[in-house]
Amino acid sequence: MRLLNRGTLMLALLSAGCGTGPAADTEAPADATAVQVDYEAIAQGIVTRAANVREGDRVMITGDPRDQELLENLVVNVMKRGGHPMLITSTERTTLRSYDDVPASYDSVEDPWNRLLAENADVWISFSSVETPDLLAHVPAERREARAAANQAIFNTVNKRNVRLVEIGNGLYPTTYTASTHGLKQDELARIFWAGLDTDPASLNAAATRVQGALTNGKEVHITGSNGTDLTFQLLGSQALVNDGAIGADDEAAGGGAVQVYVPAGEVYTAARPGTANGTVVVPRVLYLGQELRDVRFTFAEGRLTAMEGPAGFEAFKARYDAAPAGKELFAGVDVGINPGIPSNKVLGWVPAGMITVGVGNNTWAGGDNDINFGLWWFLPGMNLTIDGTPIIENGVLKN
Repeated sequence: MRLLNRGTLMLALLSAGCGTGPAADTEAPADATAVQVDYEAIAQGIVTRAANVREGDRVMITGDPRDQELLENLVVNVMKRGGHPMLITSTERTTLRSYDDVPASYDSVEDPWNRLLAENADVWISFSSVETPDLLAHVPAERREARAAANQAIFNTVNKRNVRLVEIGNGLYPTTYTASTHGLKQDELARIFWAGLDTDPASLNAAATRVQGALTNGKEVHITGSNGTDLTFQLLGSQALVNDGAIGADDEAAGGGAVQVYVPAGEVYTAARPGTANGTVVVPRVLYLGQELRDVRFTFAEGRLTAMEGPAGFEAFKARYDAAPAGKELFAGVDVGINPGIPSNKVLGWVPAGMITVGVGNNTWAGGDNDINFGLWWFLPGMNLTIDGTPIIENGVLKN
């Protein structure tokens, strides 16, 4: 799962356990509206283009029974390529009961099945969605942190082995809740989401090349906004990564974050040089456990988060941060959205062209070396980004 905790892609599954059947009162599929979806075409694209499945690959597929038709199509398309699929389904009800009915003493125990999978899978395809945002609001932050910590070594194994990871969702999976966070009806978001899954990587090439060059060759990034955001940091000088929704031969040769894709796709990202972030980021909206926090202020000095201020209800967010391990305070990097097909005036997410995202904590997916089990990333719509004084984004619009 990525969502706003990118870099810990599979930890939600790893720390919650896996179910094998549907939950009671499971939400209807996102396409239960008038939206028509060709699940076979979507599955073919994910298996052949996104995951680049080949003969002999051992492929893990994890998702909710809600998506049974697409899950089955993924399984069959893996088999058509000569791969060996394993399908595991999990539900929110399983996750909830894994906390409510299971003693906390087991939270810190690494799961041997997940260890076995991490050491043997070649590809891991997962779904990422939020239906009940406050599902775990009653669970102490320390318990959630204990599970994440217990399984972080497993995720590090996945990273080290360069397992090809594909996340379907990227913060846009069209549940009723997710649609409401964007101010859209579910069928409106569904149309955007399913069309986005079918985006041709070639259509993103021009913007990807331009932004990748700037983030690779530039030295200093400056982000400003009318809400008081004013942040500077330096770049690593290494190759920025592109999420175009496809894992190619060059990506596999590079390994690391290059073999992790998130669909719908369309973004370029890189880690920041440690110790260089200074200034203030004012985040218009932070969504946490079903709460919406407005104008949350984060202050950085010499690459570290030194202060944070938020409105009423901020305490739960702060408690989760406080429970995280050392390294949580380190500024991580920047992500630039480049997909013109995802409307930035409607969608608050990673990929709309002109979206800026910054964060702290885990940044291995962006080419950094902070591999802790915690990361926070914040969307900054309508802002400005320059690299060495050259405008890349102005008032939320990606420059040509």
